[in-house]
Amino acid sequence: FNGRFRPALYIEWEFDINIIFASHNFDECKKVKVAVGSFTGYALVWWSEYCRLHPDYIPTTWDDLKLAMRHTFVPAYYTRDMIKKLQHLKQGSDTVTKYYDTLQTTLLHSSLEESEEDFMDRFWGGLNRDIQEILIHETCYPMDRLFRLACKAEQEITRRVAHKINKRKVQIPRVATVVPSTTASPMATTS
Repeated sequence: FNGRFRPALYIEWEFDINIIFASHNFDECKKVKVAVGSFTGYALVWWSEYCRLHPDYIPTTWDDLKLAMRHTFVPAYYTRDMIKKLQHLKQGSDTVTKYYDTLQTTLLHSSLEESEEDFMDRFWGGLNRDIQEILIHETCYPMDRLFRLACKAEQEITRRVAHKINKRKVQIPRVATVVPSTTASPMATTS
């Protein structure tokens, strides 16, 4: 982590480090060492200054380190903007997959933690009406089922639209082209 003041980069780095910690059995002290060991550039300078200015409050757990880093690298306005974006996020012209990815990323960047039910409600509320109408009578729990059904509904809508377009096309029958002959044929005369 370089420490550039781009909140999205910090949050993605934090997410990546969380994945590493989930796959290893590190104690809290080791987690801090691994995280700090990935610092480069300004992050190294920040860490040195932080330790110098706060010798009694040097983070000893990953959660404490994240808190200190978020305070520095994720300004409050960024979190507010992400929450606002999350509240107004709709599928619109995006595919279901793109909408789902954007929703998940925005939720991660907003620092909110939602239950599966709340996330499902948020996802459902942002889906296009035509997809909601197809799914209204389906059992859409858990989230992975709702996602699969929404993708399937999207495919059905795409097929319907393609079918309507094909029906509207006017079929112009092929007409054999007549090419005039360039050779004169002898005329038969009868007397």
